[in-house]
Amino acid sequence: MPQGGEGSDRIRRETSAIKAAPVAGILWDRLPLIFAVTNLLLLGWMLAGIRHANHDDLYFEIVAHNPDLPWTQVAIWAAELQQRTTHLFNVPIALVGVWIGSTWIGEWVYQAQLLAMGLLAFLTLRRLTDEAVAAGWLALTCGAFAIHYYFMAPPGYPLIGLFSPSLFLLSLYLLLRHIERPSPLCLAGSLLASLIAVGWPEYDFIIFTLPVAGILVWKTSGTRRRRLLGLYGGVWLIGIVFYASGKLLFPAGSDAARVTPSFDLVALAKTFLTLWPKAILPFGLVEGIRLAQQAVPGVPALPALITFHTVARLLFSDPAFLAVLLAWGGGFWLVLRKVCAPQGALWALLAAGIMFLLAPTAVLSLSATYQHTVLAGYIQGHLSSGVAQVGFATVVFSASALLASRWRSSLVCAPLALLMAAICVLSLGYNLLMRDALAANNQRWAAFHLAAQAIPAGSKVVAPTFWGNNGVSAVPATLPFGMANYWTSWAQLMEGRPLDVRRPDETPQDGYVHIAYAPSPSGAPLVLIQDSSGLMLLSQVPRNLGDWRASNWECGAYCRLNLPATTWEEAEKLLRTTEAGANGLLSRLLLNRDGAFGGLR
Repeated sequence: MPQGGEGSDRIRRETSAIKAAPVAGILWDRLPLIFAVTNLLLLGWMLAGIRHANHDDLYFEIVAHNPDLPWTQVAIWAAELQQRTTHLFNVPIALVGVWIGSTWIGEWVYQAQLLAMGLLAFLTLRRLTDEAVAAGWLALTCGAFAIHYYFMAPPGYPLIGLFSPSLFLLSLYLLLRHIERPSPLCLAGSLLASLIAVGWPEYDFIIFTLPVAGILVWKTSGTRRRRLLGLYGGVWLIGIVFYASGKLLFPAGSDAARVTPSFDLVALAKTFLTLWPKAILPFGLVEGIRLAQQAVPGVPALPALITFHTVARLLFSDPAFLAVLLAWGGGFWLVLRKVCAPQGALWALLAAGIMFLLAPTAVLSLSATYQHTVLAGYIQGHLSSGVAQVGFATVVFSASALLASRWRSSLVCAPLALLMAAICVLSLGYNLLMRDALAANNQRWAAFHLAAQAIPAGSKVVAPTFWGNNGVSAVPATLPFGMANYWTSWAQLMEGRPLDVRRPDETPQDGYVHIAYAPSPSGAPLVLIQDSSGLMLLSQVPRNLGDWRASNWECGAYCRLNLPATTWEEAEKLLRTTEAGANGLLSRLLLNRDGAFGGLR
């Protein structure tokens, strides 16, 4: 017989093994969810710190901070401009989002919204399929999501832009809860969320209605089905009538064609075939995606046309991308091996993916305004591109899940997993390059903040490099509501400095202050100023530049380097720093999210 001590040890070991087995089993069962949440957090990290400043509504941030401009006036102006009754409530809501987005808390709110929306999508899809399918779909949707530089919403809009899809998901989730266990509260919440989601956006009413109708047909029958279809149909009719009422309530504004359909089939087809491939990254890279970077010193050395070759240069520069490919492949292989959802649910998911893939861009292509702007070459994408990307990921994953559930062999699951992993790695490389361009663009505002502190109040300022094109528009030289141009208004309202920044088309005169800037990979831009006292450089931190050492800088609230006996042309050469940006995967992922960017070698 074992001694007392030996017996106690054996019992403890057996007890620990028994306790560990359920824990290991639970962890194994939750690996798909852990994989999905990791991808969701990665997408949030890739979006963190990006100042969404490539949109022609950039001036809304100034409008939101103008104490002399009532928001009701802005809402009525926007409603009349586009004949859209919904602007009476969504413009004030957007201005709230813009105001929040320009504060330190804005990033946290955005990340919390993104996380909540991802988890809500997972919970909703899990009720329709199974946990592995829901987790795999979320993982691929987040991992394959391309952060397109060509059309990013302005500050604050992302906070608002997530509302519509969140309301759609909330409507689905509450409806499924009501179907499983009838609840007047869940039904009322679902109807209200669906009403707002349908009546709000300009191109998503199809994708916010058909999935709900499909679930009602699929999950209910008889009198209950007819009653619920009648309730939702009535709610949608109210939303559509409210949305369309602007055509009757307001005279045609200068931008009314944005929501006016044009049935020129040739123009519609050309618009669709221009916008849709650019939204889906693998297709967009075949033709190439235009990158409208501002031509100033210090911007990342990226070509004007981003192709597979451009992304491949980054992917093949660091073996870590291969490790990430294998990790993604392993995650998707595990998910596919665990899929046990009914075939009917997977086919329904595939159908929904096709609708998401095509419908928003097709509806957008009906717009007379977008037919003109797209075919004229002014834009190559739209905010609806994000919906198309979700549709693409849904189609790829649901098709893979269908094949994997039909043939359980690793010979089937492994290639499908590697295909999805390759799409994610391609998107990761592309997104890192887009972050470079976006972060460099962000530094324009940090540079202007430095300049505004150093320039005497009341100065007339010439700032040609601050007016450049990025994304789909330039910084606006004219503003509505009788406001001054963008940078003059920004200086007054956002910096608290009364400066007169001259428009880019004006000829400089004697006595004007000249400023220029250059972004740097560290996130700290350089600013060159020439005024009556001479030339100076400004930076957030001292640095070595040419023959000047860091010790030559005078630092307080900002760092200043006086450049005596130097011409403007000579000083401009100092803006062309040789500082190299991070190139490896890990170093890029660890860059600070306050304007730092990498380099492509």
